[in-house]
Amino acid sequence: ETQTNSTDITEATLMAEGDTFMEQGKIKEAERAYLGAVSKNPKEPKLYNRLGAIYLKLHNYSDALQAFEAARDLDGSKASRHFNVALAAWQLGNLGKAREAIKQAMTLDPTAQKYQDLSAQIENGTA
Repeated sequence: ETQTNSTDITEATLMAEGDTFMEQGKIKEAERAYLGAVSKNPKEPKLYNRLGAIYLKLHNYSDALQAFEAARDLDGSKASRHFNVALAAWQLGNLGKAREAIKQAMTLDPTAQKYQDLSAQIENGTA
């Protein structure tokens, strides 16, 4: 029978901790928990998505873009992953990348209003 010791914290535990910190508005603690979870499971797109959300909140758009791209590259089947890439790219002023990503999001989910809204904002160059 194997015994788990306190140093063997699982990715799921760290992710749950990060979620709790986020709800409490403890951004830095949440980031630390998610980064810990990523080190345990670097192939989990949800973790990169959560990191991206943190970096957006911190207005750290280049790290947000990197995290969202990692999430999308691991699982590009969700429209929201492309939307997040578009949002971060747009915030950075990378309109080509933003256009491409929002187009992909709209292809995967043509009815989502927020995708259409962002697409219009990108095209109009409005914030």
